[in-house]
Amino acid sequence: MWILLDVLEVLFFSIDMRNPEEHDINRNIAYLKKEQWFQDLLNDSANQRVVTRNKQVRKVIGRMNPDKMHRAVYHDRQQTKITHTILKNTG
Repeated sequence: MWILLDVLEVLFFSIDMRNPEEHDINRNIAYLKKEQWFQDLLNDSANQRVVTRNKQVRKVIGRMNPDKMHRAVYHDRQQTKITHTILKNTG
């Protein structure tokens, strides 16, 4: 019984570890600022406010893997996901 509880505890904490840390979010934002489509989004002050303050948007950005952004499919998927999340939370 105790072993089962230990396993559940490990699983619970590993799920919580999926939340990105602030330095991951800031690193990914710095990476995204090099992308023209992200710069275009940030030109709108409402979008910029959402990127800096909204937890859901920051979580999506923080979970992105910049090492995979050179892959066209991954890049397009992340661009769509980030753009959709920003626009959904604006307004």
